[in-house]
Amino acid sequence: MLTASYVGRIFSRIGDGLIKKMPFISGLYGALKKVFETILGTGKETAFRQPVLVEFPRRDMWTVAFITGATYKGIQKMFADDLVSIYVPTTPNPTSGYFVYVPKKDIKMLDIGVDEALKLIISMGIVNPDKIVDCTDKKVTGRVQHRKK
Repeated sequence: MLTASYVGRIFSRIGDGLIKKMPFISGLYGALKKVFETILGTGKETAFRQPVLVEFPRRDMWTVAFITGATYKGIQKMFADDLVSIYVPTTPNPTSGYFVYVPKKDIKMLDIGVDEALKLIISMGIVNPDKIVDCTDKKVTGRVQHRKK
C-alpha cells in the first residue's frame, strides 16, 4: 500500500510536469485541477459540505444543492429567518451554477455523500445513489457533516 501510493505520487508529479510544459493545455489543466480540488477537497475541508434538497428555481420544483458555509453576517442581519449558503450546480457541469441564500427551514438534508450527489447531478439523474433518505431533522451547520454507514 505504501509503495503503491508512493509510486502513484511519482507518476502524478511526472504527468503534471509534462502537462505544465504544453502551452494551451497547461492553463486549462491548471484551472480545472484547482476547481476539482476545491470542489472535491483533499481532506476535511471541501467547498461542498452537505447535499440538500431545495425548491429551485420555483416552489414545488426540487433540486439537489450543497451547503457551502456560514452565511455572511452582513446579509444574515437583514433577515429574521436563519439563512444557509447554498450552491445549486447545473447539469451536467457542476462547476457552473447558482449561489443563493435559503432560509434554513426551507431545505431538506439528504443522507448521501457529496460524491454520490455529484454523480446524480452529472448523470442528469440517470445514476442514482443506493438510497436517498430525507434527513430534515438533522442540524444544519457550517461544518462538514459526515454520513453514517
